[in-house]
Amino acid sequence: MSKAADRPSYDVVLVEDVPRQQIVELLQAAFGPAKTADHYTWKHVEGPWGPSRGWVAVDGDAVLGARLIVPWRLALDGRSFAASRAMDGAVTPAARGRGVFSGLVRREMSHLAAAERWHVLYSTSVPASREAYRRLGWTILEPRPSVLSVRLPRRPALVEEIDPRTVQPTIPAGRLHTDWDARGLGWRVDPRSGHRYEAVQLRNGGSRLLYRRTTLRGVPVLVVVVRTGPPEEQSALLGAACARGRCGAVILQALDPATSARPRVVSGSTVSVWQQEGPDAPVDARAGGNWTFTGADLEGVL
Repeated sequence: MSKAADRPSYDVVLVEDVPRQQIVELLQAAFGPAKTADHYTWKHVEGPWGPSRGWVAVDGDAVLGARLIVPWRLALDGRSFAASRAMDGAVTPAARGRGVFSGLVRREMSHLAAAERWHVLYSTSVPASREAYRRLGWTILEPRPSVLSVRLPRRPALVEEIDPRTVQPTIPAGRLHTDWDARGLGWRVDPRSGHRYEAVQLRNGGSRLLYRRTTLRGVPVLVVVVRTGPPEEQSALLGAACARGRCGAVILQALDPATSARPRVVSGSTVSVWQQEGPDAPVDARAGGNWTFTGADLEGVL
C-alpha cells in the first residue's frame, strides 16, 4: 500500500479550534440529550485537574469525530502523579470505517510519548472501543462487575446527612488509585453530572457512605459510590441508608465484602490502560493487581 493511502483522509485539530457547540452536538448524537452544554462545561472545562485536551477529526467544515482527554491525578503510597483519562469519544455514522477513533487516540499517544516520561492514559471502555484499544497496544484489565445485593432496611435515624466531599476512599498500601481530595470529590458529585449524590454517616460510628438513588425495573435501588469504616458497621450503614432512601437493594462492586450471599451481576466496567514508559515509573499500570478502583472512579459518568 502506498504512503498516500496510509495517510488519513481527514485533518486532526485541537478541540479549542472547533466551536464548542459542534462538539456538544456530536456527543449528544452519540450519547443522548444528557450531554448538554452545562455537562460539557462541568466535565471538560472545570475539571479539578484542569480543562480537557481534545482531538477532533475534520473534513473541511465537517466534524467527523472527537476524543476528549481529561487531566487526572493518580496516587501511590502518598506520591501523586499526573495522568489522563480518555472520555467522551464519538464518531459520526458517516465517518465510521475511516479509522477516525483509532487515529485520534493514536494522536494523543504520540503527544504523551513526546514527553519521554512515565504517564498513564486509561479509559473505562465499551466493547467496540476496547478492540480498537487492543489493536493500538493497550492492556485490557479484568472486568470489574457490579452486583445487586438485597439489603434489609434498618432505622433511618441511625445515620445523619454529611457533606459528600468528606467521604474519601480508603486505599490499601501499594495500590495505584485516583488522588481524590475534597475539591475533586466536589467536582465528582456536581449536579451537572446528571446525578444527585447524597452522603450519610453512622451517628454512633465512623462509617460514611456516598451514594445516589436510581430505579431498576421500577424498583428503588441505592448505588454505592464510596464507603468507609470498619466492616462490622457496614450492614447497619447500608441498611439505614436504604431505609432513608426507601430502597430495598444496593448496587456495589462484586468484590465488596458487604455483598449478599447470592448477588446478581447487573453491570460492569472494563478499564483499558496505555502506559508511556519512563525511567521514573513507580509501578506497572498495565497490571490490574496494582490498581484499586472505587465507585468514584467507575460509577455513573466516568
